[in-house]
Amino acid sequence: MRLVELRLLRTPGIRDAFTLAPSAGLNLVTGPNGAGKSSLCRAVLALLWPDVISEEPFTAEAEFELEGRRLSVARQDLDSPVWSGSRPDLGSDHLAGRYRLGVLDLLGSDPNGDPLAHEIRKHMAGGFDLEAIRQDLFEAGTGRSEHTTLNKAAAVVTRLRTQQRNLATEQDRLTSLRQTRDLAGQARDRKAILELVRDLAEQMEAQKNAATRLQEMPPATEHVRAEDPEKLAHLRRLENGLTDQIEKHATSLDETEKELAGLDKTRGARDLSLDLLKKRLATLGDLVSGVRQAEREANDKRLAEILGETPTRTAAWPFGIATVIGAVLIALSLSLSLPGTLWPRVVFALGIAAGTVGLWGWATRPRDAGQAILIQEKRRELASKTDYLETCRRQRDKALADFNAALEQVGVPAVADVEEAKQFLEDCETNRNRLNELKTALKGDEVNLKRDRKDLACRRAEIGMIFDRLALPDERDADSEVARLLEIKPSFDQISKDRDIADREIDRLRKGIAGGASLLHKGESPEMPGKALEELIDQEGTLAGELGELEKNLARIEAAIHQAQGGHDLQEAMAEQETAKAALAAVRQANREAALGHLLLDRMAHQHEMESRPRILEQAGEFFGLFTGHRYELKLAARGGGKDRFQAVPEDSVKPKELHELSDGTRAQLLLAVKLAFITAEEISARPPIFLDDSLASADPERFAAVAVSLGRLAAEQDRQIFYLTPDPADAAAFQRALAAAGLPAACHIDLAEVRSIAGAADPELLDPANLPDNIMAPDPAGMTAAQYAAALLVSRPDPWAPRGGLHVFFLLHDDLDLVRRLVDGNGETLQRFAGMKEILLAADQITLDEAATIGARGEVWSAWLDGWLIGRAQPLSREFLKDSEAVSKNYLEPVTAVLKECRWDGAGLLGAIEKKKVKGFRANKLAQLRRELEDADLLDPRTQLTDEELINHTLDRVKPLLASGRLDLQKVRTLALTFARLIES
Repeated sequence: MRLVELRLLRTPGIRDAFTLAPSAGLNLVTGPNGAGKSSLCRAVLALLWPDVISEEPFTAEAEFELEGRRLSVARQDLDSPVWSGSRPDLGSDHLAGRYRLGVLDLLGSDPNGDPLAHEIRKHMAGGFDLEAIRQDLFEAGTGRSEHTTLNKAAAVVTRLRTQQRNLATEQDRLTSLRQTRDLAGQARDRKAILELVRDLAEQMEAQKNAATRLQEMPPATEHVRAEDPEKLAHLRRLENGLTDQIEKHATSLDETEKELAGLDKTRGARDLSLDLLKKRLATLGDLVSGVRQAEREANDKRLAEILGETPTRTAAWPFGIATVIGAVLIALSLSLSLPGTLWPRVVFALGIAAGTVGLWGWATRPRDAGQAILIQEKRRELASKTDYLETCRRQRDKALADFNAALEQVGVPAVADVEEAKQFLEDCETNRNRLNELKTALKGDEVNLKRDRKDLACRRAEIGMIFDRLALPDERDADSEVARLLEIKPSFDQISKDRDIADREIDRLRKGIAGGASLLHKGESPEMPGKALEELIDQEGTLAGELGELEKNLARIEAAIHQAQGGHDLQEAMAEQETAKAALAAVRQANREAALGHLLLDRMAHQHEMESRPRILEQAGEFFGLFTGHRYELKLAARGGGKDRFQAVPEDSVKPKELHELSDGTRAQLLLAVKLAFITAEEISARPPIFLDDSLASADPERFAAVAVSLGRLAAEQDRQIFYLTPDPADAAAFQRALAAAGLPAACHIDLAEVRSIAGAADPELLDPANLPDNIMAPDPAGMTAAQYAAALLVSRPDPWAPRGGLHVFFLLHDDLDLVRRLVDGNGETLQRFAGMKEILLAADQITLDEAATIGARGEVWSAWLDGWLIGRAQPLSREFLKDSEAVSKNYLEPVTAVLKECRWDGAGLLGAIEKKKVKGFRANKLAQLRRELEDADLLDPRTQLTDEELINHTLDRVKPLLASGRLDLQKVRTLALTFARLIES
C-alpha cells in the first residue's frame, strides 16, 4: 500500500493548503522546522486510523494504491475517515503508532522498563496487555496459608497412620535387625583389621623401596653434615694461609742465619768483656785528660816569665813546701791506679789544691820578700810539674798498652789512641746489639715456624677427619664430592625417615593385626594381591556402612513402640485436618472463575508469543546488526508487569548493556531496528507507509549509511513506501550516496519548502552527494611496519575471555596490511563483523573469494588455538564474585582481594594461597565452601595446561583439513600460534 497523493487542506500550524505526490519506495522529505514535516506524518496516520487525530481544525484527503486499485479517503476534524470503497485491513487502531518513528521516540530509555519493549510484548500477545487484564479481571486469593495448614495437618495424619501401620511390622523385624546389626559390627571390625593388613602391605612395600633407594645412594651420604662444605672450605683457607706463613717464616729464618754467619767474622770482638774495656777506656780517658792538664800547667807562660826575671833571695820555703806537697799528692794520685775507687781523684784534687796554695803564695808574696825566693820556688814548681807530666804520660801509655793487651788476647788489632779505642768500643756495642736482635728474631722465627707447622698439621688432621668420616680420599678434588653429598642429603634423610616411619608403622600394624587375628580368614595376609585385598575391604565396608543406619532404625523403632503405647495424637491431627479442609474449600470456590480466566490468558499469550516473538526478534537482530556494523547483538530481557526492556550485547563482551548505558546513536539504532522488525513481522495484508521523523539525527556517517542502505533494501525488496523526514538537506545527500554505493535505486526527494512555496528551500548544492565530505577511511599502510599500523588503527590486544568474534583481523593478516585496510574500511575489522559483512564486501569487490577463504581459515586457527589455551585455565576471578560469596565475609573481603590480586586473579592460585595461611584466620570450612562456589561457577579448571609445543600440536590437529586443502601451511599455523601466545601471555 502506497500513498499516491496527499492534499492537506487544514491542520494546526498550517493555514495554506498544499498537495504532495510522493513516489513508491523511499522518499526523502526535507524542509526547515515549521515546514510541516510532522504535520504530514500525523495527517497520513489520521486518514488511515480514526483514533489517531486529536486536534482541530483538520481537513485532509488522500489517494492510496493497494494491489493495483485506487482508494480515496477524506477526513474532517474529529469525524471518522470516509473511504470511497471498503477500508483496507490495517489492523487495530492501537497499532498505528508503530508506523511513525520520531527522534524523541528513539532516545528515551528507562532501566526499569522500556515502553516500546512493553508495547512490543503487548502486540506479541495480540494487541492486549494480558498482565493488566489478569490483574484487573481475574484477581484471586492465593489460599496459601489455608493450603499450607491443610498440608501440614494431612502430613501429620499420614505420618501417624503410617507409623501405626508400620509399628507392628517393624516390631517383628527387631530380632532380624539386631542380628544384621551384629553382623555389620563384625564387618566393621573385620574391615578395620583388613585395612591394617592393607596398610601393612603398603608399609612393607614402602620399606622395601626405601631400602633399595638408600642402597643406590653413596654410603657417605648418611655421615655428611650440613656444616661440612663450609667447614672444609674454611679449613682449606686456613691451610693455604698457614702454608704461606710457613714459607714467609722459613724465608725470614734463612735471611737471619745468613746475617748471623756474616757477623761471625767479628767473633773475637764479641768475646771481649766490654764492661772491663769500658772501665779501662774511662781510665785512659782520665789519664789523657790529666796529661793535657799537666801539659798546660808545665807550659805556663807566666811561670816562664817569672823564672826569666832576676832572682832575689827571699824566704820561700813555706810556699815551696806547699808546692812540693801538692806535687807529691798529684804524683801519688797518678801512681794510684785503683780502678773503681775515688781515692786517686781525691788525692789528685788535694794535690792540685796544695799546689795552688803554694803557687798563690808565690804569686802574692811581696817583692820585698825576696825575688830569689820566688824564682826558686817557681823553679821547683816547674820541675814538679814537669815530673808530674812525665808521670801522667807514663800512666797514659801504660793504660793504652793494657787496653791493647786485652785486644790482642782475642786477636783484635791494637788501637792507636783513645779516640780509636772509643770508636772500636762503639762498633763492638753496635755489633753486639745487632747480634742480640738477630738471635731474638731467629728464635721468634723458629717459634712461629714451629707453631704454624703444628697448626697446619692440626688443620690437615681436621680435614682428614672429615674425609675419614665420609670415607673419601684426602684430596682437594674430593671437596666437590662433599658438596654433592650434601645436596642429596635431604633426599637421603627423607628416605631414611620414610624407612623409619615404615618400620614403626609395620610394628604398630603387626601388633594391631595380632590383636584381631581371629577375624582374619585363611590366606588373608599382607602377601595376598592388593586388588583382592581391596575387594575384601569394599565388601566388609559395604556391610559395615549399614551399621549406623541399623542402629538408628533400632533406636527409632524402639522409641516409636514406646511412644505408641498411649496418646491421642492421631485424633487431634484428624480434627485439625478437617478444619483446614473447610477453610481451603471456601478459597477454592472463590478462585475457580479466576483460574479459568488465567488459563485462557496463558493460552492466548503462549500462542501469540510462539508465533510472533521469534520472527520479530530475529528480524530486529538482523536490522540492529546491520545498523551497528555487527558491533552489538539484540536481547529482550525480563517480561510482564511493564518491566520488559531491550539490551545490547557488545561483540567483545558477554555482559549485556542496558539502553541507558548506550550512546544516543546506538540506542536510537536499537529501537529503530525493533520498530522496523515489529512493523514487517506483524502486518496482516496492507502495508501502510512508514514515517521516520529525523530518527537518524545522532548517527555517525558510517552507521547512518548502514541504516540508509537497510531502509533502501526494505523499500525495494518488500515494495514498501518509506518517508524519511529531516530538516538537513545534507542528510538527503548522504542517503543518496549510501544508496548509490549499495547499488540501490535513488530515493525521491521532496522539498516541503518548495512544495508550499515558502522560504527555506534547499540549496541544490547541498543535495548533491558529490559535495559531501569523504567518509573517514583507514590510513594507507604504505611505509608502515605492522606494529606502526596497529598503533595507527588503535588495535587492542585480544581478550581470551571475550567472545571469539571480537578478535581484530590485524592479528590474522599482519602480513597483508592492505587487506586489513580494506576490511576496516568495509566494517569487517573483527571476525564477527567480517562474518556479517562478508557478502557485502564480496559484492562490492572489496575482497576476493580467496581472501575471504584465507580470513576464515586463519579465524579457525584462532579458535583452535584458543580452545587449547583454555585447557587448565579458568576465567579470572573478580572482586564482585568475592563480594557476593557466602564464604567470604565482609571482614575478609579486603584481605582475600589483596591475595587474589597477588595471584593475578586466578581462583586456583587464591585457594592455594589461603591453604598456605596467607589470609590469617580464614577457616577451613569457609575455604571448602569457597572451593565449591568456584567449582559451581566454573571458575576452576583442574586440567593440566598445555605446553607451548603441545598447544601448537593441538592447533595443528584441529586445522588438519585446512592444511590438507592448502588454505594453510605449517609455518603459518606455528607463526599464528606463537603470536597468539605472546599477545595473551603478555
